[in-house]
Amino acid sequence: MWEEGIDYYFFIDDASKEIFRQRFTHTKANLKTVFFPLSSEYFIERSKINSKHILIILSSLKKDFVDNFLSILKDSSKTLTIVQWRNPQLYKKMYQKYSHISQFHFFEYLSLKDYYKEVDICVSKPGWATISECIASEIPLLIPDFIPGQEEGNKILIEKNEIWIYEANPLKAVFLLNYIDWSKMLPNFKKIKNPHACEDIIKYLS
Repeated sequence: MWEEGIDYYFFIDDASKEIFRQRFTHTKANLKTVFFPLSSEYFIERSKINSKHILIILSSLKKDFVDNFLSILKDSSKTLTIVQWRNPQLYKKMYQKYSHISQFHFFEYLSLKDYYKEVDICVSKPGWATISECIASEIPLLIPDFIPGQEEGNKILIEKNEIWIYEANPLKAVFLLNYIDWSKMLPNFKKIKNPHACEDIIKYLS
């Protein structure tokens, strides 16, 4: 009964669409893959990915991971941008401990969509908005943690599309930053992203 009156369901990728179809035994032909409706100005085409500029979004990340991760990288040549977002307590602790490090840049908030063009790798939990924006900007995700249940589907999406690495150990995470060839993920971004998602949705609704 809850499906009555719904013209279309829109999905970020085919895997998510098929999961929905199977879970709800959906037989109608009104499931559409369009990607996430982001303005086309935020889509970036990269030729290579280096791991020189790391963005860390602190929302829901655990203190032990972040503290050890920053401690290992404080003597490296990498630039780290640390964004508070919805984790002011952890941000305050990390700012007090590491703000003197010249290559660490702390921000309570940033317009991330506008900043992604400066970033090589994003360290974050796999929220929908973050995943979509990173795919559009062709930024691999290094994920140290995720919320069971709530972010399970997000984890499946990025696993199937091979645009992420999960590593909860900060020492191993830094090793991966240094030695993984992140550029190999670039073709996977191009398979899933769609800069015309907004136009496609409007087209279907019209």
